[in-house]
Amino acid sequence: MATPAFLCFDVGTTNLKGAVVSATGALLARHAVRLRDEPGLSRAESMQRRLAEAGAALLTDAEIRGSITGIGLATQMAGLVLLDSAGAPLHDFVPGAIPATPGALDRVRRLERAAGIDLHDRTGCPRSPTYPLPKLLAWAAEHPDQTGKVRYAGSLKELLLLALTGRWLTDTASASTLQLFDQQTGRWLAPAMARLPWLEDALPDVRAPWEVAGTLRDEWRDRWRLGRSIPVIVGTGDGLAAHLASGAIHQGHLSVSIGTTIVVRWLESAPRPLPPDQFRQMVTAHGFLRGMRIVQQAGARRGEAREHELAARLVDAVRRAKIEGGLRRVAVTGGGAEAWLPLLDRRFAAPVERSPWSDATGGVAALALMALDGMPLEDAVQRIAQATDNR
Repeated sequence: MATPAFLCFDVGTTNLKGAVVSATGALLARHAVRLRDEPGLSRAESMQRRLAEAGAALLTDAEIRGSITGIGLATQMAGLVLLDSAGAPLHDFVPGAIPATPGALDRVRRLERAAGIDLHDRTGCPRSPTYPLPKLLAWAAEHPDQTGKVRYAGSLKELLLLALTGRWLTDTASASTLQLFDQQTGRWLAPAMARLPWLEDALPDVRAPWEVAGTLRDEWRDRWRLGRSIPVIVGTGDGLAAHLASGAIHQGHLSVSIGTTIVVRWLESAPRPLPPDQFRQMVTAHGFLRGMRIVQQAGARRGEAREHELAARLVDAVRRAKIEGGLRRVAVTGGGAEAWLPLLDRRFAAPVERSPWSDATGGVAALALMALDGMPLEDAVQRIAQATDNR
């Protein structure tokens, strides 16, 4: 009998990466597709088409198909999806990388003043036009006659979970990036909901990332030629999943993701006051993912001098962050990890290592182990992080 395995997806801004990972942590198959706008299709429709394509490519082997016992995904965060009761888009999916229109942040500030809240403190989201709330408020101001038609409001992962399972769910970390999730109560932010009454019932139910969302719908099971009902886990955002895949789950452990944007992340046991440049995502009531972004111009080429400048900025930011328990380990992940290892190794006193996974699929596999095998978080992450080199 084949070792059980999980079908895992990492849906980013420009690429969708898929992997089949065994319950032992071994990589059995990998496939990536380029994400692109397609004539005649909404972004939401195109994303689902690419997901179907990647899954089919991963499951061409009958033995691998027969081993699949669970499906999970991590996606880019901070996008915006608005659907009507039939699941049709009221506004095409807006990726997190696309900022809101000028002036949208003013609407966020007015909401804060009217509700008497500090959104950064309560939701963990800095005041940035890339988050969904300014995009949502701008859309509502431009289309006031459409707000009553909103049945589903969320982001990309919720959209894909709806397609796969028929259920409108999110996880605590992804909810945190919608800029409307109260990390003090673990619920949607009541003072904001009171001023956006059309929105509250449209937001997804919030679950832990390692819960089961539902079973794969028949149309997807037939498309991927899977012969039985397969559970789909709730999953999470690509940031948390990549962090879990790096194994950086202990106090003083840091992950550094190297891409167009450099992101530093670490876990903390309780929410502490946030400087303006830091974000925080809730994982559980007693665990939070904290981090900061060192933003570069999308698509910009970086020479050696620029790399050294960014590395110096990153190290300085980490020192100022005063990580709980002090810095003990640095795991570097992402497409630029190999080139950055020597840059960071010379600057941190703590050991600097390359993550065993270059993307978020390993973190999704760890969540699947928790959801479907009942494995504790530390054991699941350790199994995935210490498996055969899967980069």
